[in-house]
Amino acid sequence: MIYLGINCGCNPADIKTLTKSDINGNWLEYYRRKSATKRRAWLWKETVKSINAVKQTFETDLIFTTKYKGPWGQVGLTDCPITKAFRKLLDVSNLYRPGHSFGALRSTYRTWTDELPDEPAINLTMGHVDGKVSATYRQEISDERLVAVSKHVRKRLGG
Repeated sequence: MIYLGINCGCNPADIKTLTKSDINGNWLEYYRRKSATKRRAWLWKETVKSINAVKQTFETDLIFTTKYKGPWGQVGLTDCPITKAFRKLLDVSNLYRPGHSFGALRSTYRTWTDELPDEPAINLTMGHVDGKVSATYRQEISDERLVAVSKHVRKRLGG
């Protein structure tokens, strides 16, 4: 989950509804449930390896399930078990600071990607609605542009 948060700016609401069909090789690809906007992002090898390890665990279409084989919270509820589990991890690691939560991964992703001159590619990786007129006419964004966004974040992370 953490890899998805920093690799492509997923938030808990995105993660708890991800299905196995949303991952296609090294690509996260689906219509974001919150905005009904297309989302496509290139995944690092570490992210793919981690996803593959957990998606084989249970016989369900969801990638992530709790130890009880259920979903990580209901869609639409603000109370989020992923956020609580991440906070416990920060507490145990003595890394918690006010304002640091799972959502900070998405904020960091956006902050670092804003260093790039390719807002349309960034928006596609995050599933953001692009309200510009040019978005109406844009038919595609190349894989190379999406990979460049992901590699930039990886480089900023120190990899």
